[in-house]
Amino acid sequence: MAKKWDSTKVNVPKDWRDKYLSLAQAAVVLNVSPKTLYNWNSCGSGPPVYKMGGCKYLGSELEEHIRGKLKRS
Repeated sequence: MAKKWDSTKVNVPKDWRDKYLSLAQAAVVLNVSPKTLYNWNSCGSGPPVYKMGGCKYLGSELEEHIRGKLKRS
């Protein structure tokens, strides 16, 4: 059985809206698993991703993505 992802082990800075976040940190902010976020990126349906020594997400763009999802619901 696959090991369940534990988001409690990921440190998200308090001022995350002004920072670039890792895949795991972005997943915590969006309340999804890293695999889901990775799949969104593959399909082009997730928030913008930047390749800077790994996948990075700008906090303010994550917030915009959340607001966009809430508006569509």
